[in-house]
Amino acid sequence: MVQLSRNQRDYSDRQEPLGRPRIAPKGQKVVKKRLAKQERIQPPSAPVEAPPPPPASIHHSLTLLSLLSTISAPTLSSPKITTTLQQIKAALFARDYASAFEKPEYLRAYVARWVPSRALAYREMFGGGVESVSELFVPREGETRRRVRKIRKEKVELTEEEEEAKEAARLEAGGDEDGEEDEEEEEEEEEEEEEEEKPTRDLNIVCIGGGAGSEVLAICAVVREQGTPARVNVQAVDMADWGGVLEEMVDVVEDKWRLSKNRLDVSFVRQDVIAGFSPKEVASATASLKGKEVDRSTLPGAGINYSTADLITLLFTTAELLTSSRASTLSFLSLLTQQTKPGTLLLIVESAGSFSALAVGKEKTFPLEFLLDFVLAGGKAGEGGGWEIVQKEESRWYRLPEQAGKAYPLRLENMRHMLRVYRRRG
Repeated sequence: MVQLSRNQRDYSDRQEPLGRPRIAPKGQKVVKKRLAKQERIQPPSAPVEAPPPPPASIHHSLTLLSLLSTISAPTLSSPKITTTLQQIKAALFARDYASAFEKPEYLRAYVARWVPSRALAYREMFGGGVESVSELFVPREGETRRRVRKIRKEKVELTEEEEEAKEAARLEAGGDEDGEEDEEEEEEEEEEEEEEEKPTRDLNIVCIGGGAGSEVLAICAVVREQGTPARVNVQAVDMADWGGVLEEMVDVVEDKWRLSKNRLDVSFVRQDVIAGFSPKEVASATASLKGKEVDRSTLPGAGINYSTADLITLLFTTAELLTSSRASTLSFLSLLTQQTKPGTLLLIVESAGSFSALAVGKEKTFPLEFLLDFVLAGGKAGEGGGWEIVQKEESRWYRLPEQAGKAYPLRLENMRHMLRVYRRRG
């Protein structure tokens, strides 16, 4: 049986259903009963349990963990990793993100500790768990699935005695004495590896808050697994300087998984997406939604490919933006609506339940998804806004494969989250 931490347990079954008004028979006096506070609360929907992963999915998850182990090998072997992680945790708890991500060793330690769990969960979403998103990666009608290339193994340096033994075995097997034939075969294999099918289309993805690489690695995994025939262009956007770390990740992916830039191109933009929203710019964003022309180059978001994006992700980012500045975040969402093309998908994932509740006034709180539906889709019914609701889940579980815990040296966590997929209206 899967053991859940206190924060992961679901207590929704302990809540009583909403009270119903009692209708007394004719001639009897209505007995009024004050509902208990617990009865007045609408219980949340039960978490959606993900089906057990098929063997192929488990294999892909372990392959991704192996890649992550390679990426973080120097950090995992560092004697200072425990101390570094404690310092990062303290800064994150205090919401001091500048301190949490100020040093390169902090960034690499964060990748080693927290990226694996998120990357595995996102791989499940992109690879089939969220149908509207996963459809972007599979071959369309008339397209050919690209073959999965073998994982490149490290070349092992052989001693002189081992080289002699290897050569003797080659000659015994009928190889040429001068070895020229084998060399020619190796060259042919290398040339064959370099020949790749030309991409049939471009798939453009913008990952807001994706500098740490969880989304990027998940996308790389799905592109490889699905044989995506498109050229996938990923733009990761973050306020911390993740550029160098992300470049190191992509280098390992290109080397180990043989995903060339012809198949996958990753770029990084360092930008706080809600910074620079002055009252004048907020007014400009509002005016743009009313059909007035505005100079986009003067607005925040310049340099981010919103206008060409087929998919935009905000994964565990929206709540932090709203906490930082609610007015600026709402303006950012308005600009997002104005700048994206019809058909663009917007995937938003946040912690489920009270972890993402927003305080309004001194006593009232509202679920984050309520605000998102209202701002983006025009309300719960999803009518009248710039986006239509494609999929919504208030509480959803991603559970790690049992084998994952033994495949990675640091702790991995299951993930309970809410999910929204919006599509930009035409």
